[in-house]
Amino acid sequence: MKKLTVIFLSVFLSAALFACGAETPVPSPTPRPELSPEQIISAEDAAAVAGYTLVQSGSVKTENNAKTVVFLSEPQGMKDAVKVTIRQAVNGETDEDIKQEFLHLYDMRPRAEPVSDMANTYIAYPYICFYENGYLVQITAGSGADDTQKAVLMLFAKKARENINKLSPSEAQGEDFLSAHQRPQLP
Repeated sequence: MKKLTVIFLSVFLSAALFACGAETPVPSPTPRPELSPEQIISAEDAAAVAGYTLVQSGSVKTENNAKTVVFLSEPQGMKDAVKVTIRQAVNGETDEDIKQEFLHLYDMRPRAEPVSDMANTYIAYPYICFYENGYLVQITAGSGADDTQKAVLMLFAKKARENINKLSPSEAQGEDFLSAHQRPQLP
């Protein structure tokens, strides 16, 4: 009789839970891997784009939740250095926080030019900055503000995006929020 009572109570409680609309747990999204700048642009990648030998200078530095690596020309000082910085959501931040940081950086550079054929990308010489899959990336390379410099920066961004998408693929194509962004009016 006790077994029958236990079975009856188990069935009754299960039915009561389903009748109350108990929700099945929704799996949380897979966390995005933490990437380092030399993963998105290696010394070999930097040398291939720049057209001269580059070697990593020291270790990756972390400041304000951003990671930076610097590549110097070999021999040192003969050509321009390449600096790669990456930032992603940490410590309870969201992808939306990183998007807002990207837009804030854009707004702080009045001469920044959106890159028409690259979503969420702008050039503010001597660097290019873009947002991809939750990562904010800034690459400084070369000097000047001409079409040659623009082409080099765009090659760096293209290679970095390619590497990010290999290391942290995204199922969904993100919207181009930079093109819809309205800069605040300056006083």
